Amino acid sequence: METRLSTNGHEWSEHEIQIAGQNYFYRHCRLCRHEFVRTTEKERWRAAIVGLSRLTVLDEITNVLWSLEECPGIRTARLINAFFG
Repeated sequence: METRLSTNGHEWSEHEIQIAGQNYFYRHCRLCRHEFVRTTEKERWRAAIVGLSRLTVLDEITNVLWSLEECPGIRTARLINAFFG
């Protein structure tokens, strides 16, 4: 099943990256900084945290929420701090 990323206000930037010898397509929103990756062999986008030398694929609930939600227009961490900080 392909995960389609909604536009819903997101400003996606897409790049091809290589981490630990594996090629990935990397997509991030310039506004909220949500990040997604998919391998070049697979069509499914996955919510992830991407660093310089590794990436962490996030859980399925986060993947579904980030894939469907409207862009909050600011980084998610700022939203969390606004409510709980």
